[in-house]
Amino acid sequence: MPEFDDPIRSIKSYLRQPDRLQVPGPVARDLQEIAKRLARARQIDDRLQLSDPLERLLRVVDLPPA
Repeated sequence: MPEFDDPIRSIKSYLRQPDRLQVPGPVARDLQEIAKRLARARQIDDRLQLSDPLERLLRVVDLPPA
């Protein structure tokens, strides 16, 4: 798994290769950060839509979709 400083880039890598979901630790941490960012973004614009793959990833780590 490539290491990224940016959790969004890291998750994009996983979205391109979903078979990498077998490594839950780093993905879960990145998704937690993304979920926080999405929650803040939703406060600004409630029209924010998540992609189906991202919604599935959030469910994998038991995070509510933003």
